[in-house]
Amino acid sequence: MKAIKVAVGLVLVLVLLLSMGGFSQDLAPDPQTLWIAVSEDAERWPAVAGGGDHIMVVYVKEDRQSIDNIFASVIPDESAKPLLYPISKHEADCAHPDVAYHASSGLFIVVYSCNHSDVYVQTFSPTTESVGVLEVIASGDATSGYPAIACNQAESSCLIAYHYDESQIKGRYINLNSTGITGLSDIYDLSDAADAGRPYLAWGKGVGTYLVAYNEQLAAAEVQPSFTHVIDHDDPVMVEKFLHPSTLAVPPGFSPTGYDALVSDAAFDPCTQKFLISFDYDAAGDGSNYDVWAAVVHPTDPINFTPMPIADTPVSESNSAISYVSGDTQTPSCGTMDRLLVGYINDEVGLMAVELRGSSSPSTPVYTCETANQHHVVEYHTPMDRVNDMRILGGAADRRFLMVYEIYHPFSGDYDVWGKFVGLLDLVYLPLVLR
Repeated sequence: MKAIKVAVGLVLVLVLLLSMGGFSQDLAPDPQTLWIAVSEDAERWPAVAGGGDHIMVVYVKEDRQSIDNIFASVIPDESAKPLLYPISKHEADCAHPDVAYHASSGLFIVVYSCNHSDVYVQTFSPTTESVGVLEVIASGDATSGYPAIACNQAESSCLIAYHYDESQIKGRYINLNSTGITGLSDIYDLSDAADAGRPYLAWGKGVGTYLVAYNEQLAAAEVQPSFTHVIDHDDPVMVEKFLHPSTLAVPPGFSPTGYDALVSDAAFDPCTQKFLISFDYDAAGDGSNYDVWAAVVHPTDPINFTPMPIADTPVSESNSAISYVSGDTQTPSCGTMDRLLVGYINDEVGLMAVELRGSSSPSTPVYTCETANQHHVVEYHTPMDRVNDMRILGGAADRRFLMVYEIYHPFSGDYDVWGKFVGLLDLVYLPLVLR
């Protein structure tokens, strides 16, 4: 049944390729899509990390008894066929996983929430599966969820942030080595925002901070992107781990009252030494037409720079993600050019990608990208398959990125997780190349 659905979908894609104009046609979706999680169960909400010789994609798998658990598909470097591993084993509804790779330990760290109140973390080795014991990050009567993780690749530690009591951002540092997690810090406030949303994390190489980005409810009808900086290790001298009050990621007056701007991802650019936040801007003011923008913020101080539009067509674009070119250890790498990849979903076309080029200047950070009609189509919507959600794994030395995305099949009501590699070569994209 799956094969029939995909075959029909590919025929429809070919029809679209012949009929559509305006968008770049030289990167048509490759028929050899990477099937990361395809089954009769529903697989949703993917997240991705890579390191060493492996890539790990984590996602929620809902079985026929409607029990949601966390699974991982591990992609060995030498093979395009994912290997399936269960991560959680709870008789509960588990959701919203995130994953990071920690280079010095050689481990993947997976975080997820269950029952809307408990947050867990587990270390994982692609060769030996689970390492160490399952640790509880948060548990209790208050709502806790939407965990995010980023690792300080210069230290033996990572930071886990989560949404607490539907309004605050809290988190814990974890210490680890090759045997697993060796210590948990106390629970800390990561922001002073009184009405914050889901957190997104990025580690700033060489600047001593993590960025914590989130939506902040400023008024009854206004949500804006905000951030704090958090120290990148658990310094006992500093009682408060965030360095400044909650700060808007866009200048005052960026949008009229009631025009929401919703954080969707965050990354660090080692060339400009700045953090970037991708956000979806409610351009119509009524939720009918979103555009994708990028905010640029200082690495340590509550300072924002002029945001830039990434995709602002009359069609709605949303669910954006942003990632840097990285080294094999997932450490941000500047290299010879300052380049990032931004992905998003065009409501009428499908999954899109565009290269964001920076000035490599910490003092005057400037970014440029092609106009929206020159962005590249990675996966078309068809009547059989629609792209719903997406994350990006930063490219390594070969400057390839893995885009993983949730696919919805309207006729069956099923969800799967697919993936495609996108490569950068000079100023153009390469089509998918499967190893």
